[in-house]
Amino acid sequence: MSQDALTRAEVAEAVEVSVSELRFWETQFATLALGGSQYSASAMVLAMQIRELVCEDGLSVEQARETLGEKRPPGVLPDAARTDLLILRHDLKSLLDDLEAEDDPDESDVNVTVQAVVPARRRR
Repeated sequence: MSQDALTRAEVAEAVEVSVSELRFWETQFATLALGGSQYSASAMVLAMQIRELVCEDGLSVEQARETLGEKRPPGVLPDAARTDLLILRHDLKSLLDDLEAEDDPDESDVNVTVQAVVPARRRR
């Protein structure tokens, strides 16, 4: 590690956030960490700006990233898409719970009606 580089723990302490919060920010801001757990002085300034925007001003991480002119790292979803996916996941879990809670119908209770039989096409 170079002499100018700071550790993740040092930056977290200086910025007054947890190490896990700082690690999360690394996944959201492409220019935050030098690599591994090394931080430059400019990355520490960026971490302080992120903290101010997110913790003090109440911005979402996405809004802070836009305010700072940062690009979204590959694989990071916008907040709205993430929220939509979380709602979908919740709905799917509820549906699965409902399906598992239903009793399996007795085979004698099942009625099947064949409307039409369509022959399969032969491949040539």
